[in-house]
Amino acid sequence: MQRNLVLIALFALAVGVFSADTGLDKDKVCKTPQGGGIIVDKDANGRVHCFDKGKCFPWRHSTCDADNKYCQCREDQCIDDGECIDKGACKLNTGGGCKVLGCDSWRNAACSSDSYMSGEQCVCPEGQCAVKGECVARGACPKYSTHTCRILGCYAGHGTCQDGYCVCGDGECAVDGKCVSLPLSGAEDVEALMQKSRQGDEPTTLPFELGLALLAASAIGLVSILGTRRARSVQEPSVNYVRLEQ
Repeated sequence: MQRNLVLIALFALAVGVFSADTGLDKDKVCKTPQGGGIIVDKDANGRVHCFDKGKCFPWRHSTCDADNKYCQCREDQCIDDGECIDKGACKLNTGGGCKVLGCDSWRNAACSSDSYMSGEQCVCPEGQCAVKGECVARGACPKYSTHTCRILGCYAGHGTCQDGYCVCGDGECAVDGKCVSLPLSGAEDVEALMQKSRQGDEPTTLPFELGLALLAASAIGLVSILGTRRARSVQEPSVNYVRLEQ
């Protein structure tokens, strides 16, 4: 009996740790700060260290603790994905990096100015919020339908091609990979569609430059293989077999 109680207590503790309330509402706006504290970022494999004499990446909106060891949020801030968010403000870090290739155009974000290690992140301007990796105005919905159009263009219902990405137009929201028109009436229907477009994970995209490099490498490899086979066919002499009489 005692063993079962211990297991139940440990399970409850684990649930509390892994499903901790970030204090953000459904629109990623900080409503109820959770008391601040040391930043824990899954991408940083744990607690986030300060660097260069007590500095944290600007996009984290944090400060170093008294020992200049770890980045921490204030008591009046929320914490989400390694970012400190002021009460009433929303998440600005889209999660996209820009150290090498810059920000994808569909994010509508700017590359942070920090150039130390991997500090360059695609960050939304003030007045916008990061929703599914895209910067959108408050109360608006994401527009990127998660499809690309560099080769074949956008299929029907995927939006129009903009800088190689299929983007929904005015009066539309990207929902489950398609552009859905907002209802002409009914505030509840509009809000329901807006919320549905905000749900889900950030879309995964392959940078065009990287995709082009992989394509070029594949083409070079194919040409090399064909060239090797052709050379072998030319160099190998033909063999004429003669039937021997018994």
